Amino acid sequence: MPLIAAYTGARREEIAGLMPKDIIKVECTLCFDIDGNDLRRIKNLPSQRKVPIHSHLIELGFMDYVEALRTKGSPFLVPRFGRRFGKLRQEARAANAGGYR
Repeated sequence: MPLIAAYTGARREEIAGLMPKDIIKVECTLCFDIDGNDLRRIKNLPSQRKVPIHSHLIELGFMDYVEALRTKGSPFLVPRFGRRFGKLRQEARAANAGGYR
């Protein structure tokens, strides 16, 4: 997640909700297709976008990682968070509802 965030500027929630099918090719460029679907929302309409995948991520083996997830049938690029990320965020907000101590 940190590398994707650093190279794209995408929000944590957007990255946590990315799926292997959200890696697409636009013309000759690999991109993250950030869009809402049944399992995740986007903040607003301008948040819907295609973000090119930085060449350094590709050099680090990102596409091999994506293919491995596709082969396993994993619904999310970051399986540890995926669907649970929103719930974890809500729990953290509830824990801090009284303010920071």
